[in-house]
Amino acid sequence: MVRLPDQIGFCLLLFLIVFTPLAFGSVHTWAYTLTECVALLMISCPLLQAAIKGEFVWVKAPFNACVLVLLAYLFLQTLPLPASLIANLSPETLADHARRLAPGEPLSSMGNISLSLNPRKTWVDWSKIATYFAVFFYIVNRVRTRREINLLIAAILSVACFEVLYGLWGKVEGTYTIWWWQNKFGGPHISGTYINSNHLAGYLEMAALLGVGFVFSFFKRSRSRKPLVKISWGMRALEFFQNRGSSFQLFAFYSTLLILSGVFLTASRGGMLALSGGLIFAGAASFRQWRPYLKPTYLALILVAALSAAWVLQGEETLSVFDRYKTLFSVGDLLRDEQKAYSNEFPLRLRLYRDLIAASRDYPFFGIGLGSFSELYPKYYPPNIVGSFQYAHNDWLQWLLETGWIGLALLAAAMIFFVASCGRLLRKRDDPYAVGIGWGALGGLTALFLHSFVDFNLHIPANALLFFVLAGIAYVTIHNQVHQGQETSLLPTRTLRPAKPVLWGAVAGMVLIFGMFGTWSLKHLRAENLCPTEVNSTLTLEKNPPLDDIKKALILEPNNAECWGKLALQFEKLKRLEPKNFFQKYYTEKNVQALTEALRLNPIRSYHHALLGREYFHLSLLEPESSRKWLDRSYRSYENAVYYDRRKSGAILTAANIWLDYAKGATRPDHKVMFSEKAFALMKVIVRLRPFFWKYALDTAFPYYSKLDLVTKVIPGPGESDEFKKLNLRARQRVLKRLGL
Repeated sequence: MVRLPDQIGFCLLLFLIVFTPLAFGSVHTWAYTLTECVALLMISCPLLQAAIKGEFVWVKAPFNACVLVLLAYLFLQTLPLPASLIANLSPETLADHARRLAPGEPLSSMGNISLSLNPRKTWVDWSKIATYFAVFFYIVNRVRTRREINLLIAAILSVACFEVLYGLWGKVEGTYTIWWWQNKFGGPHISGTYINSNHLAGYLEMAALLGVGFVFSFFKRSRSRKPLVKISWGMRALEFFQNRGSSFQLFAFYSTLLILSGVFLTASRGGMLALSGGLIFAGAASFRQWRPYLKPTYLALILVAALSAAWVLQGEETLSVFDRYKTLFSVGDLLRDEQKAYSNEFPLRLRLYRDLIAASRDYPFFGIGLGSFSELYPKYYPPNIVGSFQYAHNDWLQWLLETGWIGLALLAAAMIFFVASCGRLLRKRDDPYAVGIGWGALGGLTALFLHSFVDFNLHIPANALLFFVLAGIAYVTIHNQVHQGQETSLLPTRTLRPAKPVLWGAVAGMVLIFGMFGTWSLKHLRAENLCPTEVNSTLTLEKNPPLDDIKKALILEPNNAECWGKLALQFEKLKRLEPKNFFQKYYTEKNVQALTEALRLNPIRSYHHALLGREYFHLSLLEPESSRKWLDRSYRSYENAVYYDRRKSGAILTAANIWLDYAKGATRPDHKVMFSEKAFALMKVIVRLRPFFWKYALDTAFPYYSKLDLVTKVIPGPGESDEFKKLNLRARQRVLKRLGL
């Protein structure tokens, strides 16, 4: 009975290792919510066991304090603080909140605000990070025996092998279906149960390096530095296959070969480079310990290369794998900054990284809040970039932007303490089991660390969870030793034996906190099912849910800015069905309230600023006596929409139309000229963003101004780049021909 909670917790850990990659990498709400709830149950088990035994034991580690401070700091980002304090901590954050205020509205009206520009998304990401650390600390404080370590490694290798075989099956069938869902991103590269093959590569590279270290742990080292009889590498390999437990060893060996081949078949250039970096790190760091086994290592690498080549050349369509790797040698193309619309490749990412560094200077110390990158980055978009980014394709630069230098310093301190603690002891160990698995796991961590410089693998919950599982396995294995047939742990621990009522009360309080956290996760899941605001491509959900579902979702999760925006869109639909001015005004005011609340929760959402500008413009028509006030607010909102997304041509055009209306009604000639110049400047931006937008801009402004002025002021002239100059020259010629000039 005493060990029952312990056994349940370990089974839940195995479930997480198996479930998270199979559930599309756990990128969707239903998958990561289940992961968080299972993790809460898992870490409740040792607390319950501690209450039963009457003592609480935990491992003393140099990184414990750094992790706790980091989690507290990230939690602080979500807390509402006085605006005066935010002004000192993050002036740019206060400026973003101030922009949402109406002209003339005092700063005191905004109330308390948080360091995060989107506290709800920050809380969602905080819960994921807390789950990963909880899994890590569970392994460090719970796993002790080599049997348990072997079970964890066997589960990881089994799942990785399944991913490769499942991907190969989809490749052979040509269906690229993941369970019930047709993968629209499927292609000649295997992706297993992941939506993106690059993310499968991130998982496989960690599993492969862990498997390599696990295979090396089976070799026996000679106690003598200079053995009397020299043993060839062929005899060592034969000894490897003849040892006791050879079935498990054969599974580890062949599964590792299969996983290494799978990394190659994903055609992930970052994955292959990261795998090589992890191998180099682990090999160089353990060179002294594994010098006698270098020849078998080279043999294994040759076998991996041969097996990979044999699989790749089975079909002609797989030659595209080589085509992707060829681009690694096109260094000049990667660094060339051309004036053209970029594709989602390295030149675009290089520009993205430069913009991230520039953005981090605006929010240097405290960042913009976890999860806020996708909404802030359009503010820094170059005009010639097509598409949008949900992640930065560089986890470390995104972490810098979202948490600031303070968050980066805390994370770096925790990682340095962890690596230093592991490396210091690992260099002293002579046990093949500890050395092999220790360096293999650290190599896997290094591989994903490097891969995250060019991708967002740590934003994939399955990969992030495995990253922390490998960290826990490495730390426990390095501190494991066998002496005279008895396993002991070198981990320093502290023991607390309070009175049982005190211990039970503390455990009950922590379980209650976990229960509240789990309840919030379930509410979040229910709210997302009613009103989807996150990407969830594998489930059929209503993207524009009915009004009642949105209201239910807001009851469950009132701090969801996207849900308030969808509420405004529903009111807009109802407004279109009502011909009377009374109902038109009623629903317009409802829209303004919903969008104002959305911008209070997320002041940098360009789309909501544009919607609010439209509603203010409608109010200017419904209340002619107050039209100037509403038009001022409308233009301010459209100005904010353009400020937070420089490519928002629709918002720019609407703002230009407002200035044209101002100019049309102006009585003073100087005001008329000033307003028209503002309109022309905005239209010029539109044509620069959309070179063939000239006709729409022309038809919009034609009723007010002379033909020649429009051509000369709206269509960009000789100061543009060569590409735009050619486009605009053709546009000018068509305009002149159309107008008969």
